[in-house]
Amino acid sequence: MECYERMEAVISYLEANLTGECQGVELARIAGCPIGIFQRIFSFMLGMTMSDYMRRRRLTLAVEELQLRNEKVIDIALKYGYDSHASFTRAFKEQHGISPSQAREGLQAQGCLSRISFQHSDELGNEQTYRMEKGRRIMSKLTKIEFANYGPYKIVGKEIRTAISPNIQTFWGQCFEEGMYDKLLAMKEHIPTDILDDYVGYFREYDNADETFKYVVGMFMNADAPVPEGCVGYDIPETLIAKAWIQGEEVEIYNNAYFLITEALKQNGYEADWEQFYWCEVYTDARFGIPKSIGEKCLTLDYYMPCKRAAYPVAGS
Repeated sequence: MECYERMEAVISYLEANLTGECQGVELARIAGCPIGIFQRIFSFMLGMTMSDYMRRRRLTLAVEELQLRNEKVIDIALKYGYDSHASFTRAFKEQHGISPSQAREGLQAQGCLSRISFQHSDELGNEQTYRMEKGRRIMSKLTKIEFANYGPYKIVGKEIRTAISPNIQTFWGQCFEEGMYDKLLAMKEHIPTDILDDYVGYFREYDNADETFKYVVGMFMNADAPVPEGCVGYDIPETLIAKAWIQGEEVEIYNNAYFLITEALKQNGYEADWEQFYWCEVYTDARFGIPKSIGEKCLTLDYYMPCKRAAYPVAGS
């Protein structure tokens, strides 16, 4: 499957640049999507940002070099991006629980991170491109996709700037606890009738400097809807979008949604519209909220993504 081949290619690129600097433009090219979108996918799939992955891998390789080579500690520190013995020792202790000198003496370092791979071989030696966790095959699937004109609307809600997924989950809980949705649902005259019960997670404004993005928890409203105090509002222009249903266990939906949707776009003769691009998770009661509330593990999450006819559609589309 192409999505995992791309993920494997990104990991290979990161690994090849552990002693250098990764270029955002090149990462976006390899990932096949804007780096901001991919950063969120990466953090969902691995539970850490790309910066965290590279930091942990560098410090893991530093352990190996301390134990196998006779280089000075400061030389190893400089090699892996630390400008002083003190900053390297501090980071090393935080990850491994021991000092560089103790690692050189043979003490076992904790927190080492091996290269992550999304490719595995079966018993016949054939490469598989799905992900495995504890011997279990992990997947989700696209069950429906349709293309429709959508908007103009406005996304209204509260936002957080973050780099990792657990913060988003906590933020959703805070929004419900603070009664934000009660406030939005009270604005009935401004809510389109076809999305009354739909809660939305909306991604925007990725910052390359710190790998964070803004994530809005809210609802779609009519374009002229007022923005309540304490909330934000962003215009959603009229555009063609793909409406997709992704089914699976919740975390696997997040892990696989973007790749499944972009593959389905290509198969249907479409491509992402990067000029109008946004990324929305749409939590319907019927397919997500109610099934989850009664303990079902297999859920369906809707996604909206602007698209356009592909300049060079695949054969048969």
